[in-house]
Amino acid sequence: MTFTDLLCISDQDTWAYGEALRDMAAEKKFNYIKFARMKDLLDFPVPNKMTEIIYVAHCTTFRRLLLNQYGRADLDIDHEIATNPDTKLTYLGYKSVAKLADGEWISAPMAEFSKDDRLELIYEAGRPSYFKEKPLQHGGLNIDGTSTSYLQEARPRSAIEYFSEASTPTVVSPNAAPNNNSPGFSPRVNMPSSVGSASETSSPPSLASSFQDVVAEDGSEIAPLSGGLKLAEVPYGRRLLPQIIEKVAVVEPERIVFSLATLSGDSLNFDHISARVFSKAVDKTAWWLNSLVGKPDSVQLIGYIGPHDLRHVLLTYACVKVGYAALFLSPKNNLKGALAVLESVNCNIWVNAADEPLVPLVKDILEKRPMNLLQLPEVNELLSIGTVKPFPYTKTFEEAINEPFCYLHTSGSTGVPKPIPWSHGLIGTMDAVRLLPPAEGYEDLLPWTSDWKPGDTIYSSFPMSHGAGIIMNILMPALFDLHCIFGPRGVLPNVNLVETLAENAKIDIWSMVPSLVDELGETPEVLSKLSRSKFICASGGPVSPVSAGKVNETIRVLNLTGTTEGLFIGNLVTSREDWFWFCFHPYSGFEFKEIEENTYEHWVHRNEHWPLFQGIFQTFPEKNSINFKDLYARHPKKPNLWSFKGRNDDLVVLSNGYKITPLETEAFIATHPAIESCLIFGTGKPQAGLLIELKDPSTKTDDLIGTIWETVKKANSISRHKDQLLRDFITFSDPNKPFIRTDKGTVKRSATLALYADYIERFYSSRNDEICYPFDTDSAESVQSGVREILASSLPTARTASPDTDLFELGLDSLGVLAAIRDIRAATGLGEQIAPRHVFANPSIATLASVILRLVAEEKIATEV
Repeated sequence: MTFTDLLCISDQDTWAYGEALRDMAAEKKFNYIKFARMKDLLDFPVPNKMTEIIYVAHCTTFRRLLLNQYGRADLDIDHEIATNPDTKLTYLGYKSVAKLADGEWISAPMAEFSKDDRLELIYEAGRPSYFKEKPLQHGGLNIDGTSTSYLQEARPRSAIEYFSEASTPTVVSPNAAPNNNSPGFSPRVNMPSSVGSASETSSPPSLASSFQDVVAEDGSEIAPLSGGLKLAEVPYGRRLLPQIIEKVAVVEPERIVFSLATLSGDSLNFDHISARVFSKAVDKTAWWLNSLVGKPDSVQLIGYIGPHDLRHVLLTYACVKVGYAALFLSPKNNLKGALAVLESVNCNIWVNAADEPLVPLVKDILEKRPMNLLQLPEVNELLSIGTVKPFPYTKTFEEAINEPFCYLHTSGSTGVPKPIPWSHGLIGTMDAVRLLPPAEGYEDLLPWTSDWKPGDTIYSSFPMSHGAGIIMNILMPALFDLHCIFGPRGVLPNVNLVETLAENAKIDIWSMVPSLVDELGETPEVLSKLSRSKFICASGGPVSPVSAGKVNETIRVLNLTGTTEGLFIGNLVTSREDWFWFCFHPYSGFEFKEIEENTYEHWVHRNEHWPLFQGIFQTFPEKNSINFKDLYARHPKKPNLWSFKGRNDDLVVLSNGYKITPLETEAFIATHPAIESCLIFGTGKPQAGLLIELKDPSTKTDDLIGTIWETVKKANSISRHKDQLLRDFITFSDPNKPFIRTDKGTVKRSATLALYADYIERFYSSRNDEICYPFDTDSAESVQSGVREILASSLPTARTASPDTDLFELGLDSLGVLAAIRDIRAATGLGEQIAPRHVFANPSIATLASVILRLVAEEKIATEV
């Protein structure tokens, strides 16, 4: 095993090599060759039947025990190579040679040469012979001791360095090369080599004692790990996030882990947060919290709704350290739903961002439910670390596995929202994804995290009240050593912001809501600027196969699906041509039950792999099978690929991730005396629609439509998402196509929507062409008046607002933006020239009207020419 580290061979490859040798011996009937397992060498409890996952998970422990039992402190390896022929032959057998440009020959482990793209492998007589330095490229560096780690003078390594650099788990060592792949960001700074060698004892080395003398470049002491925890021995799937953060702060204190963007004109500035500063800021936040509410006897919840900034992350970690769990409520909840969540978990502490007023929902909550209100300091104050003492977090995985790391809640799509704990065990399943073995019959498809590399930069457009926001801004950066960018505070994610980020930062991984991915597909001038990135991770709802397909032609779209209760279970990376389809590893335990022709219901069943790979059973340990109630279609030629069709519980999932429960709203609207039945539709679309079946189609008059609209407005007011139905998205059934019903007279939703599928598609297409509002483009005043009328249809407060008022402060959201742009396009004839990004960049009636006036003038000139 120690030879594999010398040669930079992974533990997975070592396992595969050993198994291949055993298979070869059996096949060739080499009956006198016997193979030893680790249990034959070490007094360590392992299962009788060793598997790859068990082997990889315990490799670091094996290394420690091997060194403790068989290592020699007095061994001079250089002397041994020079004087012992057997040692010399072994050493030379594991080395390769390379010829440099100046004719000098050098030697190093073959894996080191293979990783250097300045070298090429030379073949002689059809066999690999040696490496040779390629001709120097413009701007490149020659191979020498300053640019190449394998030519630098060897130095003694302590046991703690050896364990930290072992291939399981992957943690970048203090001597890792700087990450120079991110222009515009501070490079990583190597930690000073002040680590002493570990003493030779029978007990494993302590990280706390090994790093007790490490100091940062500014002279301040770097905090040791909590309680002397031996984090280097913890395998994937059993690591605790607060301890990962502590370790990175020790091993790579100056590595940039977060960058906070601020707008400066049309460009962005970034405040870079190092691992050391971030870890100390977590401790500072923990001490702040502890000073106000103390440590509870058991985990208590703390509610929070705040601006999209680093305080979400700091508060989450601080709560865990002090003994609490952050509960992130969605500001889009209604009061009833928010109170239901708070009461069900007995949450009595609320945190507010000190520099922000209470949002209306929180004001209403506190009037109904008095809570202990804390004011969380501003980000800059929390990052002013000074001489912050470490706040210890000493729990083991076994102690913390069932405790919550944080809380979110369901969308309330099937009733009131329900709180969902994200336990440390659930989060461990995200860490363990990389341990999924290749699956037979799955074309060697890799786990979805296979290309998430240490040092990659990630940006997420999701809010922190959404599961994907927590995953991409908190979990993945810690578990996969990513550099996370927070967008400018107060700026809703939009195509303009994406364009600015692409121009000012090298982002490797984008995490986007589906509607933003779709909009990118229709904005080629912005999309082209993302071509240098690795991929866009789309989740939270269905994307358009057409619009997102255009995106996939420029940058890979990684289409993911998951649940708040189980996160991303078993997603595999399909081929690029199959980007729209999902594929799941067999360890996921998924079953797709056919309920009608090419319609399958999605189930999950617990199997023996559940602790590492089936996170949903961490959330629901009492269950063995769960019906997700999602419906899928099977690929016509590739049986392991699936595409999302909808829900079997009538849920409407819009392309921006919003979920609408239609039954209550439909029932209310159907109380109108002229309506026989109605159905809400729109899964996969940016806006919901309403299909109405009248009792007497001949009575459809403007007056009747007006009274129906009044009923729809009342239904909107009691729904979770205000204004979820717009007047222009109401349509009526064809008298020759009555709704399909059961024998009892109940409308068969799926069958009826299938009957009207073509009609609905044509209905959505027509929405882009209809002129619904008078719009005079002769003057700034008339354009403002037209804009005001259009906005007021979905945002009533816009009717009386000042022309310079920020529309987003009035409550305009992405749904309202899409609706407004649709109507402005139809009213002005500007078509694709006016887009949602113009609203985000010009968020007042006056500025938006100015843009429209300019675009109309430009269009007129172009037409005359």
